[in-house]
Amino acid sequence: MQMNALSFVSGPKLPLLCMLAVLSAHASVFAKEVVLEDDHVLARFDEGSGALTRLENKSSGWVIERRPELGSSFRLLAPLLGWRDNFVLGKDQRAVEVSKVSEHEVRIRWQNLVSEHGGVLPMELTAAVRLTNDSLVFSATLKNNCHHGPALYNFAPGHGYPSPGFLYGGDLPMAARLRAAADQVSRDFLFSGERPQDWLVQYYPISETGISAVPICQYIDSRMHLLAGVSGFDDRETLNLILMLHYIIQYEPYYYKGHLSDFPLTLAYGQRIDALRSRYKTYLWDSTFRDTLGAKVATSGSSRYSVFVTAEGKRAVVVINLEFNRAIKVKVELLQASRLLVATPEQPEGQKTTGNLDIPARCAAVVLEP
Repeated sequence: MQMNALSFVSGPKLPLLCMLAVLSAHASVFAKEVVLEDDHVLARFDEGSGALTRLENKSSGWVIERRPELGSSFRLLAPLLGWRDNFVLGKDQRAVEVSKVSEHEVRIRWQNLVSEHGGVLPMELTAAVRLTNDSLVFSATLKNNCHHGPALYNFAPGHGYPSPGFLYGGDLPMAARLRAAADQVSRDFLFSGERPQDWLVQYYPISETGISAVPICQYIDSRMHLLAGVSGFDDRETLNLILMLHYIIQYEPYYYKGHLSDFPLTLAYGQRIDALRSRYKTYLWDSTFRDTLGAKVATSGSSRYSVFVTAEGKRAVVVINLEFNRAIKVKVELLQASRLLVATPEQPEGQKTTGNLDIPARCAAVVLEP
């Protein structure tokens, strides 16, 4: 089972900082619940508050959220003038809608959000929770009618530019100056930004984005250098996604507070993936990311795949097994491919294949045209 990082679609006026997350918090007694469920995942949401009250991996029997009283829905930061840490906590809200809009989607809506220090705010938050391919994907839209919404222009004089001045107008010149300063040290000097907009990556050589539900950055520029963090003690699932989606591994033991020696299993598997990518660099790194275009893949279980195309038109398909405790059978078809090889992080030496594979649980395989 995979839990995706939460994605956001902003409304017309978004507070300066906001965060939606499934967090630990006190919750009320739950009366009725709305359920999302497939063969592998079960998730329950309280009909009154919208809190996630139960989360279970049915394949392994792991009950991730087993205590409904600790369930919560979201936390949002709505800074006020003179009081920046003004939080809107899900535990203080009542949902006006918790409905199952389809077999695999729940919509949750809150209005007139109660904040800690600003009273009731004229905001409406709508969340969508989708269960697809054994993954829970969260997204949210915020309508903000507060007078303290974000300012895009500064009307104050004396700031060195004509009033009104666009607050983000300096981003591109600043990035250009930063790149020029780095070039004086070395053209190979690397620096990174956390999710810089696509028009800034001409100066930022690396972007720390994390893994998104939809690989939108790869769609914009398939050669963009993207960082994604791994923090689990045996984080094969995240590392397989990093291989499949063309990310650079960023090791984050104890969320930046630990050492590489703290998670030897994660480090060892990450090194195998990097060794595989180095060996097949033309296919897996210097190539064009095509998402699922250019190949047909059929499997007997939960899986994902992506396609890479080299400058010479050779294709490679990365298939990952999302099953927690069982192998899956895979059939990879590449139109007009005369022969195929398969390689894995555990067995990097390419072996001939017909495209019919058995991939163990939590593992990945690369099928390529030699």
